Amino acid sequence: MKKSEPRILPGFPQELAYTTVGTQLNGSKEFLERFLLMNSVLMDNAPLHIAVHFIKKLDTLPDPYAQIHCHPACDEIGLIIAPKDELEYEIILDGKENRVKSPAAVYIPAGTYHRARALSGNGTYVCIILDPRGPCADNVTVAE
Repeated sequence: MKKSEPRILPGFPQELAYTTVGTQLNGSKEFLERFLLMNSVLMDNAPLHIAVHFIKKLDTLPDPYAQIHCHPACDEIGLIIAPKDELEYEIILDGKENRVKSPAAVYIPAGTYHRARALSGNGTYVCIILDPRGPCADNVTVAE
């Protein structure tokens, strides 16, 4: 295996709709900015995929902006980062809806159908997929 050189990667703006799991949601830029920080496109031999969602003050509850999906062969970790109770997310894990407030971490084992959606507040959601291809490859199964 070829060893990667140390690198600093600038964040790259990316619409969630560009991914396999994203939906086309009008007005999403008003409350959500997504930046791709690491994946196999941005860096050869990247060990994983990292994307950051900056959530701005939500005036109304957004429609789901990601489809329910799973990664059959890799785990995922979600980090909800904001001061205590300032950011609330709906996390669906295998059909069970959970409301989670910041700060929190969500572990999603391979094969778990899931979706994350901001409900209220300001803060950051960090998506870490333990596959450098991220949600733009054949490693995603979207629920029907």
